[in-house]
Amino acid sequence: NLFRFQEMMARQLRKQLQTHRYGFIYQRMSVSNYVGVQLSREFNLPLILEYNGSEVWAQSNWGVAFKHQAALAAEEVSLKHAHLVVTVSEVLRDELVSRGVAPERVVNYPNCIDPEVFHPDRFTVEQQQGLKRKLGLDPDSRLAVFVGTFGPWHGVEVLAQAVRELALNSADWLKKHKLHFVIVGDGLRMPMVREILSDERCKPFCTLTGLVPQAEAPLYMGAAELLLSPHVPNADGTRFFGSPTKLFEYMAMGKPIIASDLEQIGQVLSHSLRVEDLPLEKPSQNESRISLLTPPGDVSRVVEGIRFLVDHPEWGTVLGRNVREETLRKYTWDRHVDAILDRLNSLTPTQGKNKNRFFTDEPRKAA
Repeated sequence: NLFRFQEMMARQLRKQLQTHRYGFIYQRMSVSNYVGVQLSREFNLPLILEYNGSEVWAQSNWGVAFKHQAALAAEEVSLKHAHLVVTVSEVLRDELVSRGVAPERVVNYPNCIDPEVFHPDRFTVEQQQGLKRKLGLDPDSRLAVFVGTFGPWHGVEVLAQAVRELALNSADWLKKHKLHFVIVGDGLRMPMVREILSDERCKPFCTLTGLVPQAEAPLYMGAAELLLSPHVPNADGTRFFGSPTKLFEYMAMGKPIIASDLEQIGQVLSHSLRVEDLPLEKPSQNESRISLLTPPGDVSRVVEGIRFLVDHPEWGTVLGRNVREETLRKYTWDRHVDAILDRLNSLTPTQGKNKNRFFTDEPRKAA
């Protein structure tokens, strides 16, 4: 029972709050969980609520709808009483405002990365070739990699269709370039992906790894020559509200990316090549574009983008370099946290403007 879990969390966290001093409570919203509101009031601490979309909506559209209204009530209570609501996309910010959250209580900043974990020079050639051997591939294979949870929004079935089209119609080209697709992850769309790729002619060119430990994901990205992010719109027609963490991890790895021109993805990568207007010339020394965008769900355009970047590696090199630089400028977790604390400071001006005031290891004195 989710509400029993809520009470268990409250008991455990109450012990911590009674023995240590904290500047605020930070809670990631989850189903039927209003523990942040409860403890914020009890200990007179600001509540920062991280909101990545309505869990009630997600269950109704991507899972099994809740039978009762209690989960929705917990969401509404949390949103109403949080001092600050942190979200990761403009779509979610607009949704929050429409649900009655005052705009000044909303911080919108995309998901970000740790630039040391996701670093293009982190893995040696030997480590990358070791991964290829583990996958049963030749050391000189060129990898095009997707990493994700195979959710309805990830578009992995679009990628599978693109792989099938290349395998059935351009096998000689794939062999010439030693291109192999590595699709990392598992989830709702896996049966569909397996069906799309069931033709024997696809198997030499694609590996489905299933789930891998999260700590190994950067190695798969590091071994890639091309990273794929084929997200698709929400099936019910609502706006795509995500801020895909994997996109920013891809960007930090300094590799060329093919991504869908979809809401925040297209905004973050707005200064990019478009597959509808690919250049005929080589990149200039001043080239500043950062990726290659395709229309969401358009299999033929994804194929076209893959062929372009494989046939023109000089463009891949430039795009990868530029997108890493863009990530370091805008999308590290330090920048994300600064945006949150700046807004929290603005809402609590009487306590001063020192961000460090929110963090202390000082024990709480006994009453």
